[in-house]
Amino acid sequence: MLNMAVDSRKSILIVDDEKDIRELIHELILEEFGIHVNIITSGDGLEAINKINAQKFHCIVTDIRMPRKDGKTFIKLVRQNPYNEQTPVVVVSGTESEKVQYELPFVYYFSKPFDAQMFTKLVGDLMSDGTVKHKLSATVLNLVIKNTKEIMKYQLGRDDIKVGEPKTTEKGFVFSNQWMNEIKVRLSGKVINEFYIACEELALNALFEKSTALKNKNFTLANKIIRSLSVKGELIDNVSLKFSQSEKRKEFKVDSKGILFPISTDDIKVHVYAKISS
Repeated sequence: MLNMAVDSRKSILIVDDEKDIRELIHELILEEFGIHVNIITSGDGLEAINKINAQKFHCIVTDIRMPRKDGKTFIKLVRQNPYNEQTPVVVVSGTESEKVQYELPFVYYFSKPFDAQMFTKLVGDLMSDGTVKHKLSATVLNLVIKNTKEIMKYQLGRDDIKVGEPKTTEKGFVFSNQWMNEIKVRLSGKVINEFYIACEELALNALFEKSTALKNKNFTLANKIIRSLSVKGELIDNVSLKFSQSEKRKEFKVDSKGILFPISTDDIKVHVYAKISS
């Protein structure tokens, strides 16, 4: 439940041209958070722009394909808006997740139809924990996916690397016989999120047959991501990233819900896993 001991009501904006979807999301949020939230709805991006120009929101939920102003244009304008430039954005859409992932940074994605329990859990976390933590987590996740894809493309010499549809997983999800890297994101010394990169040994060997020395260098992600954060101006004070060495796990059970992103060719698959705090 949302912690409202100090805060006044949290404001959330729902943007979708389908009335049934708008009402469904409104009902889910109202049922979960009740009087603790102030819910405002818009039927398209143009109408929503007027809303973000008038007030600060603690979370924005939007579709992508909409008349007048589409969701992509709207989100880009959110990022330029003085009230809402750091407001967490959740996309609920039928648009391909890969396109959203790379064209729109700092976005959380749910494909229609979506997991209602995980959706309300995420919205609650976003409204309770503030924008910096989740913007940072989303930034690192996007960079992990982007750089993993780039390294696969370089190592394999192929252009058919794709990010598949993300899959939500429950607490207790098990990785079996996978080589894994762990990435911990800390803010002021506290772990705020954890990510894992996992692949089978066959995929690992294929990825690094040109350069076996890279096997124990975390897919070279550490330097790439830290450099990307600095170059993009997203490096925040008191932030640190800890990367584990590649390690083969016969069985690894995760201790919270999460989202699994497959990155693959026709015959080689790597997974990026993002934990969602319980």
